Amino acid sequence: MSGIEVAGLLLGAFPIAIWALEQYRDVAKVMGFWYEIRLEYQRCSNELKFHRLSFIRNLKRLLLPLVPNDAQLQALINEPGGPAWKDAEIQMALEARLQDSYELYLEILGEMQRAMQELNQELAVESNAIQSKVAGDKGFTTHMKAPVPAASRLRKSFDRSNRDYQVFRVKFSMGERTRTRLFSELQTYNDRLEKLMTLSDVVSDLDRSREQDLQSTNSKSAKTTMSKFWNTADKLYKALLDAWGCSCRDHHRAQLVLQHRAPGDRDFHMYLEAGSQEAVKRNGWSACSVTLRALEQPLPKAAAALPPVVESTCLTASVSISTPQRETEAPRWAAVSGVNKGKKRVQIAETQPITKTVTIRPKNPEPPTPTKQPTSTGTPTSAEKLITDLCHALGAKNSPTATTSASTPLGHIALLDSEIHFSIHINQPTPPMHPPHISLSQLFLDKPRQPLTRRQRYRLSLTLASSFVQLQDTAWLQTRWDKRNVYFFASSPANTRIPSVDSPFIASQFNKPDPNLNPGAQPNSSPTTDVAGIACLGILLLELCFGVAIEQHPSWLLFQAPGDQTLIRAGLSLVVALEWLKEVNDEAGADYTDAVAWCLAGCRTLSGDGSWRKLMVEKVVEPLQRCCTYLG
Repeated sequence: MSGIEVAGLLLGAFPIAIWALEQYRDVAKVMGFWYEIRLEYQRCSNELKFHRLSFIRNLKRLLLPLVPNDAQLQALINEPGGPAWKDAEIQMALEARLQDSYELYLEILGEMQRAMQELNQELAVESNAIQSKVAGDKGFTTHMKAPVPAASRLRKSFDRSNRDYQVFRVKFSMGERTRTRLFSELQTYNDRLEKLMTLSDVVSDLDRSREQDLQSTNSKSAKTTMSKFWNTADKLYKALLDAWGCSCRDHHRAQLVLQHRAPGDRDFHMYLEAGSQEAVKRNGWSACSVTLRALEQPLPKAAAALPPVVESTCLTASVSISTPQRETEAPRWAAVSGVNKGKKRVQIAETQPITKTVTIRPKNPEPPTPTKQPTSTGTPTSAEKLITDLCHALGAKNSPTATTSASTPLGHIALLDSEIHFSIHINQPTPPMHPPHISLSQLFLDKPRQPLTRRQRYRLSLTLASSFVQLQDTAWLQTRWDKRNVYFFASSPANTRIPSVDSPFIASQFNKPDPNLNPGAQPNSSPTTDVAGIACLGILLLELCFGVAIEQHPSWLLFQAPGDQTLIRAGLSLVVALEWLKEVNDEAGADYTDAVAWCLAGCRTLSGDGSWRKLMVEKVVEPLQRCCTYLG
């Protein structure tokens, strides 16, 4: 029997004891000795009601965090031992709440149940004669609606059942000690339950406080990590730009998958395309899916070149050897200044050079011992390869003779003197050259398509807002945030009308950044607050909130913008968005409303020192994350 069922049965034992005590009162009134036991009866009744109330309060304290509403809690109290007490979910929640105190809780309930059973036996009115006498006198009194005369009561005291009355009377008088002991036990067990609940609540509060502190610390860490991640993303783009050591670099494209990152997630998922038929023919690859992982340990150096092996060949050399002249020739004398600064006569023998040819035949040398390649801990051997021509490397990967597995990195790319490098992993299977894709604008404006669900729209809002913090001020963003520039791959080549909304992406080309499109992406420039870009994100969040494009809002139709001029369209979109903002709270709640309001208006008070990222994580990303959590 589960702990919650035992509690329900124990709760139902108190009314039984109270009913049994009331039987004593009725018998005493019929027999005429009510005044003799009324004080003891009142004391017993008060004790029972007190212990029942104490147990109910302990039970409510236990059940309040487990039961979703007051109505269900009251139903449990009013129906002790009913079917609601067998709910498996409440039982699981009870065990989770008590944790290691659950076994002690069961023991206390077991002892209380034993004491109540003993008390009910002590108060039980088992004599059939007494039960029938009580029932008969009650019926007589009810029907006659007149008190029984004293003479009649005297006659009743002399009939045969008088001994049953006397036994009953003695039993109640002699059971005072037993009832006092049982009431004392009930008091002890109720006190233990109360202390157990108090200790459990204290431990739960400490755990909750520690968890909140940990979440706060993790939130600060995640906020700091996300606010600095744009630097890693920018270095990745520049490293890829340098790695395209080919003449067709300007044709290559990358479709970067957007994602809301955990603090330790440093992987970039993207699809690389050759971009032109000439590049495909020249290099042998058309498209591939890759994962680039940011690594902060030093990049392993290239393998040292092996010394050349000396071939076993004969070497011929001409050597000049000087030999002295014959002794018959007269010596020549010269004066030499010596160490002692005195002149000495030194005899110098004249020599005549003689040239001889010598052949040297070396021994066969032993092969040199190969130098061990320096490797970093946990880094595959192929990770030592620094790719300088990525186009050629991808073509070699796709060749029929390639044997590198998908789990082994193709190599590394890195900027010169950078502390971060990126390992490249080829994903399988390889995508087609031009995979079908759908823009977010098409999802909003194309009516025959299946609309996005609320959960999908909220998750997409979180992904786009988080990606904005990660990619703003980098060369990946070559256009403003807009529904026309966010894409999805089709879920299958056979059905191009159903998007894979879990993997949105943006498209970028590998050429020198245009400072006019994204001023923050200029080389060696400090990040600035792109208020217009944040406002575009706020409009996109509005469209995802309601699942329709801003051009379909009634306020848009009130204005007739001449042509499609960028400045006029941007101003009109902002005016309509501020009007549309009034409807967000009723549709999505306060968190979503605050996120959109900050993008449209709150960001305009920011300074240009680059600290806007942390504030945007707090004001936009975290509220949107809570919205996703509410939906599960």
